[in-house]
Amino acid sequence: KQYQSFLPKKISTFVDLGFYDGLTSYEFLRLFPKIKEIIAIEPFSLQKNIFIKFLKNKTKFRHLKIAASNLKKTGKIYIDTTPSANSVKFKTNKFKIINFEKLDSKIKKLEDNSFIKFDIEGGELDAIKGMSKIILNFKPYMAVSIYHGDKDFYEIPYYLIKKYKDIYNFEIRHYSYGYNETVLYALPK
Repeated sequence: KQYQSFLPKKISTFVDLGFYDGLTSYEFLRLFPKIKEIIAIEPFSLQKNIFIKFLKNKTKFRHLKIAASNLKKTGKIYIDTTPSANSVKFKTNKFKIINFEKLDSKIKKLEDNSFIKFDIEGGELDAIKGMSKIILNFKPYMAVSIYHGDKDFYEIPYYLIKKYKDIYNFEIRHYSYGYNETVLYALPK
């Protein structure tokens, strides 16, 4: 239920930043069987699993093998012992070189009632900064993880509210007993 507190009545396109194994996309497609398109943003090759097979059979499915950022560049992603915790922000001894891109250059159109989930282990603010055209032109619903970095809890809301307060209302929800799993929702006015 982590990204589901403030959902529109229907979702036409689901953009899954931090796709990992596809479980979140799978859950959204079960909730909204009329989703037309799922865009998986994941810098690695996708795992072959039942979720991805289901998604490809039920909707237009597109994988962008990039890390969302505010710059187009090549850089490091640090490899964690838990693959879902790989991060561009939190350094480990192991890393891989990946491509970073602005989503504005990769996603040219979104349908009304699109929903974007951000869970990219500390890269959320850079991803948001690289998609200002998407936000202004299409006003997608957004659920942004704001717990990965020490400053995320205030820097991400501050940036979004300062820049987009005229087109969004904002809500925050927390989904665990610990410090993690806190999500900022941007809801189009």
